[in-house]
Amino acid sequence: MGGNNKERSGEGRGRRGGGKQQQPRRGQQQQNAEAAERELNHINSLVQPRGMDFPPSSSDSESEGQEEEEEDGDSAPLLAAKMHHEQRSIRRREKERAGLWMMLGRIWLHNHQERKLAEKMLIIPGLFKHSSPAGHSLSRVDGSSPSQLAAFAADFIAARRPAMITGLAESWAALRKWATADALLAAHGDVALHFTELDGESVRIPLAEYVRYTQDNTADNPFYLFEADMASLPELAPMAADFETPPIFADDLFQLHRPMLCQHQFVIIGGNRTGSNLHVDPSQTAAWNTLLCGRKKWVLFPPNNDTQFLQSIGVTTARKTTPPLYWWMDVYPSLTPDMGAIEVIQAPGETIFVPQGWWHCVINLELCVAASGNVMLPPMLPLALQELRKDMPEKAEAWWRELKEHRPDIARHHANAVDEESPSL
Repeated sequence: MGGNNKERSGEGRGRRGGGKQQQPRRGQQQQNAEAAERELNHINSLVQPRGMDFPPSSSDSESEGQEEEEEDGDSAPLLAAKMHHEQRSIRRREKERAGLWMMLGRIWLHNHQERKLAEKMLIIPGLFKHSSPAGHSLSRVDGSSPSQLAAFAADFIAARRPAMITGLAESWAALRKWATADALLAAHGDVALHFTELDGESVRIPLAEYVRYTQDNTADNPFYLFEADMASLPELAPMAADFETPPIFADDLFQLHRPMLCQHQFVIIGGNRTGSNLHVDPSQTAAWNTLLCGRKKWVLFPPNNDTQFLQSIGVTTARKTTPPLYWWMDVYPSLTPDMGAIEVIQAPGETIFVPQGWWHCVINLELCVAASGNVMLPPMLPLALQELRKDMPEKAEAWWRELKEHRPDIARHHANAVDEESPSL
């Protein structure tokens, strides 16, 4: 895993000097300076400036301080010296990066090839079809239709019906800038996103390096980029500016009381075989997921916590340590129509809505880039409070107080249903 993921250093490109040389003519000196400057720009383009950068050594810091005192661009020797310094810096970073990839390569969960899924994915029955005989079709909504959007809250959010919506990302820069791997890397190749954790510390990988990883990787359960800090990290602001929460999902009542759900907006990027096992989203939230690149296969099941039903659809307590594709090999072919499964292949530009309480799993059929979010929308309030009072009563009470103070319209509208269930609130 390590060798294929190292960055190319450009080592050996610097000019070597030896012996005494005649002073070049002014025209030749200018040409040398321009050539050195081009080479330096090339070297700089190979350095990943954010994310997993390691602090410079003391000698590097001293050299950088000396360089700031020098005049810029006046001398080819000065540029050559700076270029040599950058080459040394790149070699040092490559050694450190190689050490990191060696540590990542020891994480068995994301490196083993027990079932050799990289070779078998294409032969899983029905995986690349929109629906199997056991699956039901997903309702579709035209996001450019005002009447359909106006009815969405009642027809899907309140009714807890999933849907695939078109047209919600038409104004996003991401629709263009994230549409292909090349476009994404041209716009944000040096942006580092959350890759995994080592010793409790977040490891962030530049997008360009992760895309190379997806091209070479053959593990059953590859690493998956899942960035949950889009709104809080300044270095992610340029990428976060490429998308927004679609207006029909913007009235998020948890925004008033963030302890209910600290992380709520995500960028998710993964190659084929990455995905998520069957789960229900946290804290009674619903989810939206807009795909910008690639294809995702989804299966959703209606809310049901009966133990026998959960066993029949393959819900497992080991879902965090089981490769997502195992479910598609072991359980998916045995689904029956009475299980109520809804399945669909999501295409770029489409947004899927997953209502609160629905079990769902997803597998990336190729390199996929998506923006996603968890939300608590007004029609969801009565059921959410009922369930949250059981799981986190103190937080639920604090949230309800915030709603009554800051969203009295919502609180009054649902007061009867809420008070009937919990007079103390």
